[in-house]
Order: sequence, then structure tokens, then C-alpha cells
Amino acid sequence: MKSVFLVATENNVQTQMIVDVLKQNNIVSVVQGRQAGEALEAYMGFSPYGDDIYVDKDDLSAALDVIGGMEQEK
Repeated sequence: MKSVFLVATENNVQTQMIVDVLKQNNIVSVVQGRQAGEALEAYMGFSPYGDDIYVDKDDLSAALDVIGGMEQEK
């Protein structure tokens, strides 16, 4: 699996929403916390820094369509 950057999120709620929608569309994702976010999340239960979401290179186009559809639903 060659992971490529998909999107940066602002908070854990947004991260989980995107990961869930990707999973519903059979797209595997990897979440990486930004800055000291992972340590803060472990200590405080949340991180103000957000996360970066990565997907397989072959799934990038489908993933962009999926999250683009989320933006249009707002």
C-alpha cells in the first residue's frame, strides 16, 4: 500500500466522520496526528491540532469523490 495524503482535519470529530464515510465506501485510511496532537489526545482525550488522513494511492480518486460529497451535503 502506497499511502498518499487525502485531507487535513481540524478536530477529532471531523476526523472520525471522514474515516467512517471512507470505511462505508470500502476505502482504508490511516490517521496521523499533527504536531503534539497525539500526546495531547492521549493525555486530555482530544487534540486542538487536528489530524492528517492518508489513503492508498489507488483509492485517492474515490476518496476525494466521497469527501467531496460530504462537503456538498452541508
